[in-house]
Amino acid sequence: MAVADLTNEDWGEIHKRAWLYPDFKKKLEEDPTAAINEYGDSLKPPKQFTRKVIVRDPPPADEIKPEFLQFVNPFPPSCC
Repeated sequence: MAVADLTNEDWGEIHKRAWLYPDFKKKLEEDPTAAINEYGDSLKPPKQFTRKVIVRDPPPADEIKPEFLQFVNPFPPSCC
């Protein structure tokens, strides 16, 4: 199994699976590292991702500097 970094194509496939498969979406929300490893195992040839995925809650709106408000997605989570 090859060790790899997640590419933009991988993220696109992960997001697609989250939309198509509710169980995968739930796993991605609850344990993103396991979900991404499951995705990697399903590839031909399989890929192994060694980095952990961390989900962070966004800071409260009153703590975001005004110049960065334009980048805030009002519809979290933005991935799924």
